[in-house]
Order: sequence, then C-alpha cells, then structure tokens
Amino acid sequence: MGVRGMGIFDNDIALDLRDGFTAALAEGLLVGDATEWLQTQYAEAWDDHDDGPHLRLALAVLQLEHGTVQSRVRADALTMLAQGHPNEWLPVSADNLAERQRIVDDMRDRLIPR
Repeated sequence: MGVRGMGIFDNDIALDLRDGFTAALAEGLLVGDATEWLQTQYAEAWDDHDDGPHLRLALAVLQLEHGTVQSRVRADALTMLAQGHPNEWLPVSADNLAERQRIVDDMRDRLIPR
C-alpha cells in the first residue's frame, strides 16, 4: 500500500474505496447500498491488520460527507480511532504525530452525535 501522508485518504486503499464509493453513487446506489457493496468488494481487506483500519475510517468519512453515518460504520471508526491506528509506514516525527492527532480529533468530533 502506498502512503503519502497522515490524512485519511493519504493511502492507496482509502483512495480506491473513495473511487468505488463515488462510482457506486453515480450508478444510483444509495449510501447504505454503496457501503454494503464496498464491504463485499473489500471483504478480505476489511479485516486485514494493515488495510482494515484505513478502510473503516475512510468509509466513515465518506458517509459523513454525504450526510449520513450508519451506526455500525460510526462504531467501527470510533473503535479504530480509540485504538490509535496511525499511518505506520511513514517516519514517526513530532510533526507527523501532531498532524495525525489533529485529524483523529476532528474525525472523532464529527462522529460523536451531539
């Protein structure tokens, strides 16, 4: 997997998921149906130690961007955030960790219902 930064979509698998999600919506699928289809397409990677966290976080962001987050997608993403899955393939530096923490905090704030 190629990783370019600390952001949610700064890796290849998350970008692929976003492309698939966008294509599914363009074909007329609703967010929930697109989600189900993608989870089937990425079934093997979904539970992978490396790819799974990126897929789960990316899916939550995609749903947030479309104004609806399914409870199971929210729970998965919050679990990933609580476990602190960083982009382990990048050099660990104070700047990278600070940027990732900002991204994680923002995402957590967006996912927790008020």
